[in-house]
Amino acid sequence: MRNCIFIGLMSLLIAGCGEANRHPRGIEHVVVIGIDAMSVQGLRTANTPCMDSLIRNGAVSYTVRTVAPSTSTPNWNTMFYGAGPEVSGPAIWHWDGSSYMRNLDLAPVVMTENFRFPNIFRVMRDQRPDAEIGAIYEWWAVGLMFEPELLNVHETKPSAMETAVRSAEYIREKRPNFLFVHLDEVDGHGHRDGHMSPGYLRSIEDADAQVRLIVDAIRDAGIAGRTLVMIVSDHGGIYRGHGDAAWEEVTVPVIFSGAGVKRDYAIRQQMYVFDMAASVAFALGLDIPYEWTGRPTKAAFAGFDEPANRWNGPELLPPPVFPVEDRPHGGLFIDRPAEVNIALPAGAEGVIRYTTDGSIPVRDGSEVYTAPFTLDRSAVINARLFSEKGESPNVTAYYRVADTKAGHGLNFRIYQQPEMKEMPDFRTLQPAGEGVCYEFSLHGSPDLQALRSRYGHNYAMTFTGNLRIDEDGVYIFRLHSEDGGKLYIGRELVANGSGTGKSVATGKIELKAGLHPVRLEYFRQGGGGEITLYYEGPDISSRIVPPEKMFR
Repeated sequence: MRNCIFIGLMSLLIAGCGEANRHPRGIEHVVVIGIDAMSVQGLRTANTPCMDSLIRNGAVSYTVRTVAPSTSTPNWNTMFYGAGPEVSGPAIWHWDGSSYMRNLDLAPVVMTENFRFPNIFRVMRDQRPDAEIGAIYEWWAVGLMFEPELLNVHETKPSAMETAVRSAEYIREKRPNFLFVHLDEVDGHGHRDGHMSPGYLRSIEDADAQVRLIVDAIRDAGIAGRTLVMIVSDHGGIYRGHGDAAWEEVTVPVIFSGAGVKRDYAIRQQMYVFDMAASVAFALGLDIPYEWTGRPTKAAFAGFDEPANRWNGPELLPPPVFPVEDRPHGGLFIDRPAEVNIALPAGAEGVIRYTTDGSIPVRDGSEVYTAPFTLDRSAVINARLFSEKGESPNVTAYYRVADTKAGHGLNFRIYQQPEMKEMPDFRTLQPAGEGVCYEFSLHGSPDLQALRSRYGHNYAMTFTGNLRIDEDGVYIFRLHSEDGGKLYIGRELVANGSGTGKSVATGKIELKAGLHPVRLEYFRQGGGGEITLYYEGPDISSRIVPPEKMFR
């Protein structure tokens, strides 16, 4: 049966002669396969025999850092342009929709006659005018990130399988010197089913089968001994989304396999998504523009060492994994204890230590996690992984426990509205449904989730109740929303995130101990949806406002 092992077998035969050579020898073709939203945990957990074979016969990193935000547009653009958006400028050109960027008016530091920052396609076309260059992609917006006139083939296909089949045909027909392939269905399953769900993992396994089609085509075309294959990803995800700073969102894998690559090698240098363009240029012997911030991953190639000035401090381990019931780690538990389950990240070893009081775990003194446990009250759980090699960043989970007999809860109303650009005037609207929920969230109760499912992606909501404050003082509120959200305490507007898109609105207010009327207004305009309210105050570390502080 065909497999992917042939790509790695040629590596030792084609190895370069060390740093005396500017570039690896023998690489005439580079195929980059981008699997949208394939996370480190997803790749290491799913059954992926082809990519596993590429890893065994190649080089891999599981610590590649994305640019911010951890969304598709800026990260694919960054891979093409060899620099982040603060250098290359707009992530997408000539698109009237959202480009997920915060700096669309920031010009590139240098530009071509087409007013673009130089990308890998332009660099290759300028230095190899006769090269065969292609891009075949499932997500149509990829085609807006480069000048199509630079490519011999640029096509979009309606599915990942059709994209892979067409890419295989193109390889057999034209033997391209550089081909970028984009497979999008993993991202779709992450949004629909949840990251690390069975459906998400199956989609990675489907992507592995599509990678096999492309690798088989490289062999059939007779160019396996001269081809470098790279597997890359733009971001990971958590729950059904991505775009923030959780480890699972901002850390992705990369695989190098084929001509000139070391076998069974773990890349030690820190990598970033903008290193992809520089690595392609390095492999093909192209001069890298000075303005790129990306650096080639030379250590992946035979004959080249890790950077001599690589930081050699303690190893940064991946953080422990909490099962995710909603967007923040943790979950909401109604009339039952919270169940806390913490797991080792895939491929990692060490001891998990945790705290339940909001403090950061330390190597000596913090509780060792040995088995799942329950909580009768809301709590902030912090956890870190420790080993002889190093330690992980802290990961926080917010466990919220609601007791309906104690009167916990909020009243909500939902309004069916056509597409909105701003917060509606709720005085002019009639609610389409109402009920009880237990926190400021789109997942605050089964009744709320059932009503939301009726109204698609365009609706408005209000949450009302009373917030109990236990101690006089100044309280800070942070409202994470997508799209608009406004928080009122009494008659005062405390946090205002009233625009469209993701936002974090922050405000502070001095409150006396006792009950305070609270109202949160929200609208959703297509796309994803999110609302989460955090607060902090005297002797209260930042946390999601817990259910036991809210009363109908």
